[in-house]
Amino acid sequence: LAAAAAVLPFLFVPQTEARTPLPDLPEGLASFGAAVAGDSLYVFGGHVGKTHRHSLEHLSHRFLRLDLERGGDWEELPLEYGLQGVELLSDGQGVLRIGGLSARNWDGEPEDLHSLA
Repeated sequence: LAAAAAVLPFLFVPQTEARTPLPDLPEGLASFGAAVAGDSLYVFGGHVGKTHRHSLEHLSHRFLRLDLERGGDWEELPLEYGLQGVELLSDGQGVLRIGGLSARNWDGEPEDLHSLA
């Protein structure tokens, strides 16, 4: 039996080299966007399928927020569609999504990929 890969996020403080464990993400991700704004960590989209398999099923349809001050679990935020290869930037108070890759095909169909750059 193949074991699922663990998702082990942590908060790293460079000055002290301290590592504080954070709650696991709801699913393993690659090619996602992440940024800190205010007291929260945001994670947007990503790839959840096998490597180099691109389809609607292999895109994460999640936009997550974790309050770094109060802790707790990841909060689901509204997201219209899944993307991967997203750049998420912060102005300190909010986040801005730039670009990304969208798949318009189902698994098993010829790949139909579109850049949102």
